[in-house]
Amino acid sequence: MWTGPPTWDVSRETPNGVILRGTVPLLYTGSFSGPAEGEFVWNTHSNHDVTGRNFYTIETQTGSLVILLSNSNTKWRIISGTGAFENIHGTGTLMSDTSTEFPYDYIYTGNVHFDP
Repeated sequence: MWTGPPTWDVSRETPNGVILRGTVPLLYTGSFSGPAEGEFVWNTHSNHDVTGRNFYTIETQTGSLVILLSNSNTKWRIISGTGAFENIHGTGTLMSDTSTEFPYDYIYTGNVHFDP
């Protein structure tokens, strides 16, 4: 869930749209809960399609983890962890949470495991 307004800038205009870069404060609930910050790079096309990548860093009391989300194919992947999440890996899909009014709140499903 987005907890505040994003900050962004237009890093480049293209013939078919603009490239946006920025950060947004988030709050994760469920298996991994805690405040997070998302860094994103989006290519906004003139037909209103948005493609890009988001890196979400979730901070918990016992460590942190970074999730990569791809807007273009609705997939996520855990790319690193610290503390209690040092050996974590995971992948899955996401879909828009239609119970909220903001279209970028997502429900994550998938598999997570720890390396021995």
